[in-house]
Amino acid sequence: MENLRRQKWDNHRQELPRRKSPQYKKPPRGSWQPRVPLWEKEFCKVVGSLDWETFLHMKKFIHLYDNVIEWNDSAGEEAFHDAKKRFWANSQGFPCDISFTQSRSLH
Repeated sequence: MENLRRQKWDNHRQELPRRKSPQYKKPPRGSWQPRVPLWEKEFCKVVGSLDWETFLHMKKFIHLYDNVIEWNDSAGEEAFHDAKKRFWANSQGFPCDISFTQSRSLH
């Protein structure tokens, strides 16, 4: 009798469904985009007159132009970052101490 109970118990234990590890689906290849704050998208639209989708579309082809990739314009880059900082401060209602007339070595 004891053996019969043990066999039933062993059979029952074997029939228990096993837990499967969770399977996480990866997003389709090429569809993932890093999150960009809304204010940066607005910056492109307001300051650059370029909507975000157009910017992303154009960015896909930048690799075709080596001279643009290798272009080193530190003054232009600094002016761009300053413009972004001014735009962000204005959009958030904060004062900004970066003026348009800060001395730059433009040549």
